[in-house]
Amino acid sequence: SEIQRMVKKLSETLAPSTVRVTYSYVATIFHDAVRNRLIARTPCDRIKLPEIVRTKLDPLTTDQVLALADAMPARYRALVILAAGTGMREGECLGLTVDRVKWLERRIIVDRQLAEPPDSFVPEFAPPKTRASVRVVPLPAFVADELAAHIEAYGTGPDGLLFATEAGTPVRRRAIERSWRVAVAES
Repeated sequence: SEIQRMVKKLSETLAPSTVRVTYSYVATIFHDAVRNRLIARTPCDRIKLPEIVRTKLDPLTTDQVLALADAMPARYRALVILAAGTGMREGECLGLTVDRVKWLERRIIVDRQLAEPPDSFVPEFAPPKTRASVRVVPLPAFVADELAAHIEAYGTGPDGLLFATEAGTPVRRRAIERSWRVAVAES
């Protein structure tokens, strides 16, 4: 009953998927305690978890994507086109370097992202979100053209990053999020 109360309490403030992940950690600890004969049985038996309801995702139209791209600061226009045209996550786009773009083969190697460690103000390369996130994605011609124009206009950042600040430093997610909120409001 304590575990069920914990799940109920977590469900008041957290998303169902987050509750499930949290519960899985607790259940793993108790199952391990049973395996090691520290307790006779786990209290994580027959726990009702919140249902994850999948909502229908309506992708933006081409006109909507272009309106958002145009509403972003010019330096980040290609970032919007890259994300929309490839399905890459924000950290993957921010961590994209020239050597990962295979221009002639029209593909992008996604094997890392730019992450912001909690104890640092400097973004750094990190593995993608999951092992399954390591992949090769197609590079549509319109995305390649946008990236090429971006490099011509702004150059590259440290380590060959495609997206860098005016000062030449890696782009922090917070800067993009501020610009994104403004762009969404304007478009």
